[in-house]
Amino acid sequence: MTKNLACAVLIAWVVNCLTEASFAATPIVGGGRDAMIEVVKIRNWVVGADALQIRRDVDLEGFPDELESDWYGGFLGFRPIEWLMMYGALGRTTAEVGMDDLEEGLGWALGLHARIWRYDLKDPQFLAGQWSVRAGGEFRRSNGDAGYWQIWSVSADLHYELFAESPASTDRVPFSLGLYTGPLFSSLDGRYEAGNLSEDFEGDGTWGVVAGAEVNLSHNFLIGLQVEFVKGTSWGVSARYTF
Repeated sequence: MTKNLACAVLIAWVVNCLTEASFAATPIVGGGRDAMIEVVKIRNWVVGADALQIRRDVDLEGFPDELESDWYGGFLGFRPIEWLMMYGALGRTTAEVGMDDLEEGLGWALGLHARIWRYDLKDPQFLAGQWSVRAGGEFRRSNGDAGYWQIWSVSADLHYELFAESPASTDRVPFSLGLYTGPLFSSLDGRYEAGNLSEDFEGDGTWGVVAGAEVNLSHNFLIGLQVEFVKGTSWGVSARYTF
């Protein structure tokens, strides 16, 4: 009798736990489409994602070496005026300097991007498109468990955009193709720390070239590829959606 009672109590407890877990995992469904706060239109914001590989020659306490860092994260920009964007980025990073592992950490960036000049070229036909000069400045930093690196950069580029039809044809898919290249100034420094060991390093060279391509799948969504050459080759893939 005692065993039967104990078994009954155990079965009741298991059923109760499963029932509670089932109710806890049940999502909220239905309820209609009305909301307490309704946003009719979002303006001037840009959201996106980045995957970067940074490769730079560095001077580590007087010896040549190389910084290798990978970056994956999100992007948020705001345009107070049409030709200027302020932005920030946040992501996870890994980094190594030669045999020294800075380990995984948090990366962040702040920057500005401006379109300074634009010209719509119509003749000759084979060069028809929108030409512009753009400039940008950025501070990017990665904080690993065993050190950090940071980059100050300023760039300017000549940008050419070829439209599938015209800038006014916002319903075209794909919308346009953009190509750009220009000079880049990039200053890098950092530190490796492990126990009582601390080693400073800095980039071997500051001047380089940036080049890239932007495929605008629609008038407000693009996929971009960028390559930087500054005593090493860094590259990244980005996605941007403009509200």
